[in-house]
Amino acid sequence: MKKLLSALLVLLLSFSLSFGQNPAAVAFLKEDMSRVGTNYHSYEFHKYKYTPVPRGYKEVYVSHYGRHGSRYMTYDSAHEYVIKKLNQLKEAGLLNERGEILLEQTKLMLEMNQNNLHSLSPRGYMEHALLGDSFFKRNSKLLKGPVFVRAISSTSPRCQNSMGSFCGALLKNNPKIKILQDSKQEYMRYISNVDSASAIIKSDVRKIIDSLNTTLNPEPVIRPLVTDYEKAAALFNNPIKFEKYLHVVASIAQDLPADIDIMDYLPFEEAYKLWSIKTADLYLNHCNSAQFGDVRVPFAGTLVEDFITKADESLGGGEFSVDLRFGHDYPLMAFLSYLGIEGFDGRYEVGDTDNWLSSKNMHMGTNIQMMFYRGKKGDIIVKLLHNERETSIPALGPGPYYDWEVLKQYLRDRY
Repeated sequence: MKKLLSALLVLLLSFSLSFGQNPAAVAFLKEDMSRVGTNYHSYEFHKYKYTPVPRGYKEVYVSHYGRHGSRYMTYDSAHEYVIKKLNQLKEAGLLNERGEILLEQTKLMLEMNQNNLHSLSPRGYMEHALLGDSFFKRNSKLLKGPVFVRAISSTSPRCQNSMGSFCGALLKNNPKIKILQDSKQEYMRYISNVDSASAIIKSDVRKIIDSLNTTLNPEPVIRPLVTDYEKAAALFNNPIKFEKYLHVVASIAQDLPADIDIMDYLPFEEAYKLWSIKTADLYLNHCNSAQFGDVRVPFAGTLVEDFITKADESLGGGEFSVDLRFGHDYPLMAFLSYLGIEGFDGRYEVGDTDNWLSSKNMHMGTNIQMMFYRGKKGDIIVKLLHNERETSIPALGPGPYYDWEVLKQYLRDRY
């Protein structure tokens, strides 16, 4: 691993000399700058057309995993650091009007976060209520009458509350639905199996990201906030840290119950770099990267087996017509990489991770749904939805429907 890391850092030295931009990523971000928030980006709702179910097939089961909805921060340090540096500038008489506005906005965000650390935000509740409503409408034939639904969540309150909001929407549409909701530590073995894998690769990825951070140029971020940049620069012992934390503050703003847009404080060139570096961090740590994927992704096998076991249980006459799971982004990234669905099927090298559009593939409320249909001859086909959009597994062909036995064998042969 040490030899591999040394080779990667040599590659990064050349990469960091000229920070390129992926044209597709540029267009994607410029269309909506809140997407610079990567995995902090709030859920995007779109209307999709679905491929008709083949003649003779009837929906019999749905299996789902959803990330919690938009939330408050899980720590205060980003807001506190930005406020600390802006206050130093203010006390030195160097903060201009634009900087004063940023200071007040960040203080407001810190106040909201301090009272709600780790919690689901009002937007997060709304996202899952809407997701539950659309889930019901999409599966209305399956969910009519007194059907049984099993819903489990991570032990995190934001996941439990996401589950409650989603299930509440199902019951609003059909009060006859019988829902078993549960959350306990034993589910974490597959709902959020992260720590063991992360411990193996975390330090190596951290060194790579630290190298990428040297490409940042804080001057165009700080200069518009101050009256005298040269004097202001002398007060920053780590201006890159300020820029990175400002990106965190800007990213989470869209998830909070306040009309605050801080992305405007990040010039596009720097916003792109910040998005790119965070994207690389997420991808290398939790997706099927060329460097670390073979270490990280197999840890999603427990969740894969849970999907298979519960599907076969239901298809074999079990009582549950729907299985819902509510968890977190890191395990879901590894799971989607294990599946090899579109957007997670690549094996990108360091320097190429911009091809993975983090804020499209893994934003707040991200979900995967497997919809099962039985034919007249008893065969089962499956359609996959990623964020409610039909998706495919390129290794198995274009889809959107796959034979369950073929898909199941593919999953069991992956690692």
